[in-house]
Amino acid sequence: MPRKKKTDLADGFQFVISNGPKLPSDPAVRTIIRRQAMRDVGMERRVKNAAEKKIARERPVPRICMPDQLEQQVVVCRARSGYGSSKEASQGTGSTPDVVLEEDSIVGEDYDFEHWFPARHDTEVFCPSPFILPVPMTGYEAARCRFGIDVSMLDRLTSFSVGKTTMGQLAEDPSRIYSLVLDSAPSNTHSYLALVPKRYRESRVLTAVTDCLLAKASSTLMPSVDAEIAASKLYAKALNVLQRSIADDEKSIDTDLVCAVQMMTLNELLDPSRIDAYAHHVAGSTRLMKHRSSRAFQDEFEKALFHSHVGPVVSEALHNNTHCYLAEPEWTALYESLATDTEELTERSELVISARKLIFPLPGLWHNVSKTLTSECELKVTVVSQLEQRCQALDSQYRNWLETYKEYCMSRTLAIPTEQEINIRREAYGQALESHLIVKILLGTMTSDASAVAEEIRILAKQIMDLQKQPGPRHSWLFTGQEVGVAQVALANSNNFLEDLGQLPPKERLSRMQKRYMSWSGMLRGS
Repeated sequence: MPRKKKTDLADGFQFVISNGPKLPSDPAVRTIIRRQAMRDVGMERRVKNAAEKKIARERPVPRICMPDQLEQQVVVCRARSGYGSSKEASQGTGSTPDVVLEEDSIVGEDYDFEHWFPARHDTEVFCPSPFILPVPMTGYEAARCRFGIDVSMLDRLTSFSVGKTTMGQLAEDPSRIYSLVLDSAPSNTHSYLALVPKRYRESRVLTAVTDCLLAKASSTLMPSVDAEIAASKLYAKALNVLQRSIADDEKSIDTDLVCAVQMMTLNELLDPSRIDAYAHHVAGSTRLMKHRSSRAFQDEFEKALFHSHVGPVVSEALHNNTHCYLAEPEWTALYESLATDTEELTERSELVISARKLIFPLPGLWHNVSKTLTSECELKVTVVSQLEQRCQALDSQYRNWLETYKEYCMSRTLAIPTEQEINIRREAYGQALESHLIVKILLGTMTSDASAVAEEIRILAKQIMDLQKQPGPRHSWLFTGQEVGVAQVALANSNNFLEDLGQLPPKERLSRMQKRYMSWSGMLRGS
């Protein structure tokens, strides 16, 4: 019986485990493992080939206009999927269609291969094909082609209504992201993303973060293993470059760095599970804004960055029950300076700007009411009176804005508003009613005899619920969800404000006010 040949460790299949390379002692086990590995590779190749054939059938190559002699001899069989392998995609090259010359066709000897293209002067339109004549691209165009995404598709993510609540809504229903990305935003949104392509190669940090955002958007809208791996690698690279730039004193006030940090918040929006990372980027953007000061925003790019920064900052302040630095006079004045005079309503129209700036003091007012009513210290009448006056002042400002809004709509009753005008009106009006309702609830909490306020609370809440019956755009879930939540809490607690606390002793009055506050605040904050 022939003796078995001893296996050479150098030629054997190496298995790497945590303790280093080690071979199984039984040759039969090694054979089974090798067969299984080859079987898996074959299965993966068959699945990949079937997917490529399916894509080729669904996306036929468009007919190319070319000279008749060449057209008769060239048969375009099929074109593979847009980017080919992940290696080709990373190099910026795409796959080309398989071109087969028919065997029974012979090109004439007198055919001019070199000059047929420029010598064609007839009236037939020539349709260039990216598969046949690829156009060399550099900079942002190459990045856009590589990932199949343009940053302008993400313009709506920079709007005022996008904030921390959006993360929860996307986590609940991830398909909602398509209504934000695929439905194009209005042309005059004044988003800073429109200016990113021109600055793509001007700074390393902006280039790295732009690639990261495009890769993440591509993997979110067109999920695949390769896209997810590429997005993860570019995310790590972007964070590394970002941290180095922030640590550099000279670059810490650079406009491109501010833009890069805000673009990272958009990257986290595309992954709703990273809500903590989103909050960190918003906080980082706030620190950079304060470091620059309100006087540093001069050109249009800087103003667009600040305009897109406002919504997330207000959302964070409301969720965290903290003061909003935008309520400081110099920052409010900067926001007011962003207003532009246009024929139709936009995100930066004076009417919209004047409504949203009223939200800036609301987080601080809410924080002070909460601190006063939850403190163990003795309640002071002067403190309660001051808070009540602040609530009344903000309530009066909202009343004035609502009157201005009605006058604006009445002045345009004879004109047919555009779809964009209708959408902006609905969003701004709904946000004003929602914020006004919160102010009313705070006022009812701090007022001893709040029976009149209770009726106003019910009226505002019903107005918000009636708004939901109106048709809206696909992305209206951004603001309608918050409106409905506040209105439902207000209706559920409106009867709590009917009791007159004016005749009660100070301690008992404080106790009843605390119950009022904890009842609606706990429901609204989910605590």
